[in-house]
Amino acid sequence: MILEIDFKSSVPIYQQIRDQIVIGLATEELSYGEALPSVRQLAEDLAINHMTVNKAYQQLKQEGLIETDRQSGTKIVATPPSINAGELESYQEQIRLMVYEGLAKTGRSPEFVTWIQETLNTLIRKDSEAR
Repeated sequence: MILEIDFKSSVPIYQQIRDQIVIGLATEELSYGEALPSVRQLAEDLAINHMTVNKAYQQLKQEGLIETDRQSGTKIVATPPSINAGELESYQEQIRLMVYEGLAKTGRSPEFVTWIQETLNTLIRKDSEAR
């Protein structure tokens, strides 16, 4: 997976790194158990400060998505972390609100509705292919 940083974005660089790794896992571009570059290596590759990468990795560790071992380095956890019913409900509420906000702010534009449908279809297709 190649990370792309938008230096003009209002989204902090560490958040862009974190988000792209999460998206990579969700889209199966990254695999559970897969090794990640070291903090220094990724910082060098992206031409950014290593503390920025460290902040992204620390956030991912706190979320239970990556782990670091002195011998094997940094890697994505072997299996997805479990979430409890409260966390699942929170995700559902956040998604629902974001979709409603998008609909409200676009006046229920056909393009936005189509995008939602295409996104769901892509997820459903990937899920059925995995089974």
